[in-house]
Amino acid sequence: MKRLNDEAKAKYFKRVYEAIDGLWFMALESERGFDYALDIDQRVWSIVPKIQARKIKELMELGNGVEALTTALAAKAELDGANIEINVSNSQTTITVKNCPWHELMKKSGREHLAGRVGRAICGVEYPVWMNEFGVKGEFSIEKLLCDGDECCLMSYNISGEGGAK
Repeated sequence: MKRLNDEAKAKYFKRVYEAIDGLWFMALESERGFDYALDIDQRVWSIVPKIQARKIKELMELGNGVEALTTALAAKAELDGANIEINVSNSQTTITVKNCPWHELMKKSGREHLAGRVGRAICGVEYPVWMNEFGVKGEFSIEKLLCDGDECCLMSYNISGEGGAK
């Protein structure tokens, strides 16, 4: 009997994860409209990053703080298939996303015209949750988005401190 190796298993679960995310959204959108579906999506993506961050923290044996946060975000990007660059300087951490698989899925599905609204809503909720899960205090901002037609996403954490362990 043939068996799946770890890489094949990862591809399988990634594809299923992406499909479920889009299918439930479109089903809800057809029932209640885009704005309602986006509102529910934001609620979901205010919880999913908690699960992701805590699992990466556990698997990588990370603590709290900016260094742990950036290590975890780099791991998340690798798992998602995103091409990112993270720069840390003094009280600012900048994330440049050069390629985003979620943006690519929006284009592939013919929904690029909605990508900017979805990207701002979801990334605007998701990235602050990561910051909180690693005990980092500060403000999150989005300067550029691939989903808005920019050449990259440019997001930053303006750090005001680090909290205790979770």
